[in-house]
Amino acid sequence: MTIEQYIRETIDTLKTSNPTLYTRAEELQKSIEEIIKALDKYLGNIAIQMQEYDNHDADHSRKVLENIEKILQKRGICDLTLLEAMVLRLCCYFHDSGMILPQCYLPMIEDIERDPLAELPASLLPRLAELQKPFEKVENEFFCPKDERKYEKFLREQLEGYRKYRLGLAEELSGPEQHIRTRHTYFRMTHGERSGAYAQNLERFLKGLNTAGRQDLAKAVEEICSAHCWDYGKVRKMQADMKVKLGEPQMCGNKRYLAMLLRLGDLLHFSGERASRTVYAMRPAMTPDSDIHWRAKLAELEYEIKEDGGKLCIAFSAGFEEPKAYYFLQEYLNWVDEELRSYVFFQADMKGRPDAARYELGLPEKVDRSGIRYDKFRPAEELKFKLEHQKIIQLLMGMRLYRDEFMCLRELYQNALDACRCMREVNRSKGLEGELRIEFGLGSDEGGDYLYCRDQGTGMTEEIIQKYLLRIGNSYYQSDEFRRANALWGGAVAPVSEFGIGLLSCYMIASRIEVITRHHTKTAEPPIWICMEGSSDQGYYRDPGDLEPGTIGEHGTCVKLYLLDKYKPMVTDYLPEDVRDAVYMLEQTEKQPSFRFTEKAKEILGFLEPFRNSLYHQIQRFVHIPEAGIPVEIRSDAGLTRLFSADEPYHIGEKLPMLLERGFPIGMWIHGGDPDSPKTTEDAIRRLRCFEQTPCIAEDPKNRVSAGTRLVLPVGQPVDWTGIGGALGQKVSGRGNNTVYIDGMPVNNGHWAELYTDGVSYRFSGKLRPSLTVDRGDIRSVGAEIPDVLKQLREQLRRKITAEIRAFYAERPEALTDKTKEFLFRYFRGHFDGAFALCILMDLARDLLRDHRHYGAALWDWFHGDGLTLPPDILTDWRDDLVLNAVSNANELQLQDGNVKLDAQVTEKNIPRYRPGNPVVYADNWPKGYEQYDSLGAYPGMVPRRVWELIPENSIADTGRVRWLKSMLSADYPADPIRLSGPEWQDVLIFLQEETENHPFHSVSITCLPPEEDKKYVLYRYLAPRPLTVADEDFLKRYCDRVPKYREGVEKGWSILYYEWEDETGFVIAPGIVDREEIVKLIPREVRERTDGSEYYFTDGERAF
Repeated sequence: MTIEQYIRETIDTLKTSNPTLYTRAEELQKSIEEIIKALDKYLGNIAIQMQEYDNHDADHSRKVLENIEKILQKRGICDLTLLEAMVLRLCCYFHDSGMILPQCYLPMIEDIERDPLAELPASLLPRLAELQKPFEKVENEFFCPKDERKYEKFLREQLEGYRKYRLGLAEELSGPEQHIRTRHTYFRMTHGERSGAYAQNLERFLKGLNTAGRQDLAKAVEEICSAHCWDYGKVRKMQADMKVKLGEPQMCGNKRYLAMLLRLGDLLHFSGERASRTVYAMRPAMTPDSDIHWRAKLAELEYEIKEDGGKLCIAFSAGFEEPKAYYFLQEYLNWVDEELRSYVFFQADMKGRPDAARYELGLPEKVDRSGIRYDKFRPAEELKFKLEHQKIIQLLMGMRLYRDEFMCLRELYQNALDACRCMREVNRSKGLEGELRIEFGLGSDEGGDYLYCRDQGTGMTEEIIQKYLLRIGNSYYQSDEFRRANALWGGAVAPVSEFGIGLLSCYMIASRIEVITRHHTKTAEPPIWICMEGSSDQGYYRDPGDLEPGTIGEHGTCVKLYLLDKYKPMVTDYLPEDVRDAVYMLEQTEKQPSFRFTEKAKEILGFLEPFRNSLYHQIQRFVHIPEAGIPVEIRSDAGLTRLFSADEPYHIGEKLPMLLERGFPIGMWIHGGDPDSPKTTEDAIRRLRCFEQTPCIAEDPKNRVSAGTRLVLPVGQPVDWTGIGGALGQKVSGRGNNTVYIDGMPVNNGHWAELYTDGVSYRFSGKLRPSLTVDRGDIRSVGAEIPDVLKQLREQLRRKITAEIRAFYAERPEALTDKTKEFLFRYFRGHFDGAFALCILMDLARDLLRDHRHYGAALWDWFHGDGLTLPPDILTDWRDDLVLNAVSNANELQLQDGNVKLDAQVTEKNIPRYRPGNPVVYADNWPKGYEQYDSLGAYPGMVPRRVWELIPENSIADTGRVRWLKSMLSADYPADPIRLSGPEWQDVLIFLQEETENHPFHSVSITCLPPEEDKKYVLYRYLAPRPLTVADEDFLKRYCDRVPKYREGVEKGWSILYYEWEDETGFVIAPGIVDREEIVKLIPREVRERTDGSEYYFTDGERAF
C-alpha cells in the first residue's frame, strides 16, 4: 500500500461515516494534489539554476516518499492519521523547494556579487522596482507572500542574508566561477530554511479549511521541511503534537515523527539513479565536494529497503575503482547510521504516549554495507592518521611549541586585544567612543594565587565558548560569523588570533583556568563563569552569584590563571619608583651580560632583580606598543599603572646623571680609548645634551602598515660625538628601530630580507601582515604584496626624514656647522640601511650637505655631478656604499696621476648586503710600465680587466664592475712596502738570504685565483716605495739592515709573485720592477719541475711554468 492509496481509502470511508468531514477532506486533498502537480514542474528548475547538483526534481520527491513507505510498510502506513499522511506526502515534494530561486531574484543576486558591501535595502530598491515581476504575475507562486509589501520584505531579507554570507568570504572570491559556486553553496546550505519560508505562503492554496486550519497546516509543513536540514538536537526540541481544524472536526498528528521519516527517506535516496554519466560529462567544472558526490553515485550505487526476519534491512551496493569515492560513501553511510541512532532516541522520547507502539518500525541499527565492492585497491581503516588526544594537548600547551612559559601572557593579551577591537567597532556602529582597557593583575582566593587578564571587549556567549574557545584549532576569528560581522564594520578588525590554541598555552604556568565573561548583547543577564581544572579534565559552570563585585563589567572577559607553585615567585606585583628607567636599564644589562658592576653598583641596582620577576616586566616583554584607545594597565599595591609605549621618548642625555648615580657603568657608553673621549661624567652628559631625537613615521592607512625611525640630531655647539657613539645608538631603548611589530608586539624577522632595513621599524596592524609561527614569536612567511607596500613606505619615510631635517635646521641655522654636517653624513650611513641612507644623502646633497666632502669630492658631485676624481684608496673600506655604488655605476674608470677618475654618479641602486670577501674592481686602463702586474699597492682593490674576468661571478653579491674575493687582489690586503705583511717581513728576510735555486718553499695565508682543472694562475703584484718616517728608519735599522736587499726593496719597491702549491700559496719576491719571466726563475726547482701535470699561467694567458 502506498500513502496516496491510504489517503484515498481513508477519505472514502468518511463518505458515509462523516459526510461533512469527507467534503472538507476531499477539498483539502484536491488542493494538495494541485500543489504537488505545480511542484512537479517547479522542481525541474533546480537542475538549471544549480548545475553542480544531482537530481532534486519531482522524481527525487517520489523516491523519498517511496523510501518512507518501505520503512513504514503497510502497518506503519495504516497507523498514520489522515492528517499525517496528507502532510507527509506534501512535505516529500515541498522539502527541496527552497533550492529554487525566483527568476526576478537572480539579477539582484548578481548585483550583490558585484558589490557585496552595498547597504540593503536602499541600494537595491531601484533594482527591485526594475526587476521584480508585477505582483499579480507572481502572487500565485509558492515563494510569494500574500501581499505585495510582504513580497518585497521577503526578497530583501533573502538578499540581505546572501549578502551577509558573502561578506565573510570576500577575500576568497576572485572570479565568476567562485561567485557561482558560493551562490550554490549558500542556497543549498539554507534551502531547508527557505523551503520553510515558502511553506508559510501555502495557506492561500489550501482548501477545505478555515483560516486557523490553513495557518496550522502551513506552519506544520514549514517546521517539517525546515527540520530536514537541522541537526538532531534541534529536531528533538520540536513540539510533537500537530492539530488542524477541519471546520468543527479536528485532525491530529505528530510533527516530529513526520520530520524523522522525511529525514530518513531523503537521506536514503543516495544512488546512481540521481546521477547520469552523460549529464556528468556535460557539467561545467565542479567544486571537489560536488564532484565526489557524482563520482560516488556513478559507481553503480544502489540501495534496497526490505524486510528480513521481521526486521527491516537497508542495504547498499556499489563497485569502486578509486579509494576517494569509496571512503566518501563510507562517510555518507556513517551519517545514515547516525540518523538511525537518532531515530532510537526519538523512539525513546515517545515512550509513555498512548500511540508509542506505532513508532516501533523495526529499523536496523546500521545499514548493510556488504554489497560495496572495490577493485585495484584494498581499504584499510587502520591506515589513517590518528591523534593521540592527550599527547597533542600536551604538545600544544608546552615548551615544544612555546620557547618561553610566559608567552602565554602574550596569548591572553592578543585575545583581549581582538575582543576590544571588535567592541570598539560595535560601539562605533552605535555612535559611541571611549577607551576599552585591558588589565593584568595578581590575586588570591580560596582556590589559590592567580594571575588575571580582564578586558572590556565583546565578551562571549555559551555558544562561542563551546564552539570556539574550548575547541582546539577552531578560532572564532576564522569563522564565517566573525567575517560577516567584520565586513559590516568595513574590515576594521584584523584579528591576531589565528590557530585557536592560545588558551591551552596557559597551562604552562597554571593548574586551573577560570573564565568569567558577559557578552555585549546580554548586559542585563548574569555573566558566564566556567572552570577548567586541567587541559584534559571536564570543565563545569559555576554560579555567577558567588562572584566578587567588579570581577566583570557590563561586557568583557576575565581569565584567571591559578599559578603552579613553581611560577608563583616568578611573577610579582613589584613596581620600582620609575618604571621606564627600570625597563631601560634591565634591557641594557640583558643585552650586555658581560658587564661587571662594582659592589656599590650592585647594591644601588638591586631593584632590578625583583623587577625582572614583576608582572609589569613579564607583560612589557611582549607588548611594546599598546594600541591607541586600548591601553594596558598593570594592577599593583600602588594601584593601576599603564604600560608605557616604545613610542614615548626616552632621552639618555637627561637620564644619564641618574643612571650613573645608580651605578650604571659609564663604560657602557664612553669609550676611553680615544684621546678625545670624555673622561668625566659631566663631559659625557654635556656632549649627550647636544643632541635631540625626532620621531619620523610614514603610514599606509589603507593597509594599516607604517615604517618609522627616530632621528638623533645635533643641536649644541660644538657638536662632539667622539666616545659617545654607543649612547647615541641607545637614545631610544633598543625597542625602537630595526624591529618588526605585529599589533604592537615585536617578532623576530629572521631571514626575511624584505622586512629588514637598518634604522627602520615596521608596524603591521591590519589584514596585510606577515604570517607568524604558532607561538607568534617568528615570521613564517611574507605575502607577495608586502614588499611593494614597504618600498612605498620607505620612500615616503625618506621624504619625511629629509623634510624634518630641513625644518629642524631652518629653526637652528647656527647649529648647522661643518661638524654637524660630518656627524649627519656619518650618522645616516651608520644608522640606516645602505640604499636607504644613500637616498637621504642624495636629497640633502642638493642643499644642506651640498658642500660636504667625502674623499675630497663634494656630495653634490657624488650624486648630481658629471664625474668624480677620487684618491686611490677608495676601496679600503668595503662597507662604504657610497663608493661601491659609484664604482658599480661607472661606465669608465681610469687610473691617472695617482687618482681614480669615474664618469658616474651615486644612484638609488642597492648594494647587496651579502659580501663574500672584499671588493675587486677593474680599471679601464693600467699605468704605463706596469702592464705585466696584476695588482698595484698604490691602487688597492683595482685590477686590469683580464684579472677581473677570472674572478668567479657571484649573482647575489656582484654589481657592475664590482666582484668579491678573499685574496691579495682585494683592497684590504696590506700594501706597506716597509713593514710587509703577506708575506711577513720576517719571511722576506729569510727568503732574501737564501740561494735562488735552492731556497725552501715559503707560504702566505692568502688564496690566488681559483684554478681551472689543471690550469693554475699566478698573480704578480708591485708595491711602490714611499717616503720614510723616523719610525720607519728605526724599524729598518733594528731589523732589516743586515740584509741589503731588503733596504733596496724599500727604496725601489717590491715585485711579488704568488702561486698555488698543494694546499697553500707560495711566493717569491725581489726588489724593484722585475720582468715576470725573470722572477719566475726564483720559484724553487721542486715547484717548477713538479710532474703532476699542473701548468701555471699568467693572467693574460701566457704560460708561466
